[in-house]
Amino acid sequence: MENKKLIVLEGISGAGKSTNIQLLTSNERKIDGINIKISKLMENIEKTNYIDYTNTKYFLLLENLKTILYEDSKKNFVLFERYYLSTLAHVYAMSILNNDKKIYKDILEWYQNNIGNTIKKPNAYIFFNVPIEVSMQRIKKRNESVVNDIWIERQYMQLCEEYKRSFINQYEKDVKIFNIDATRSILEVYNEVLEIIKNI
Repeated sequence: MENKKLIVLEGISGAGKSTNIQLLTSNERKIDGINIKISKLMENIEKTNYIDYTNTKYFLLLENLKTILYEDSKKNFVLFERYYLSTLAHVYAMSILNNDKKIYKDILEWYQNNIGNTIKKPNAYIFFNVPIEVSMQRIKKRNESVVNDIWIERQYMQLCEEYKRSFINQYEKDVKIFNIDATRSILEVYNEVLEIIKNI
């Protein structure tokens, strides 16, 4: 499909990305929502109690799989909950927290070698903006276990979100950026996201 658009929903845990992808996919005929998660991918790969989330090969496998699913979609709009930007941000944050610059250098080289090939640059990013305190409250209210505790640590989340803006400004200035206040009601956020999508 020539005019198919790829839109990535970004934001910290608990911002409402999954909820909105489910709503948009259920209610809008022309939208395909893809929100497979690294934890779900790993459940299907390894039936063990230990998963090495520092091994970026798992994340890269997920990004390649998402790209294939985008290419196969017959809808006008394909929404991803996170994409390679989140993987880059994750590795960047871990490189800072573990004082290991090489892991980030390697992942950046992977991006530069694969963008436009095994991974596709999005048409737009939609950032779901919520304060970290709100994110924590929502995660606690859901009463769900978090597979990797680092994902909900304040410093990690701050590093990831700061990195994403910096990366786009440096490497992807041609991609449209939309920021929404995700502290509002589910319906208000849904309506704004839908309006953004229709105008991309």
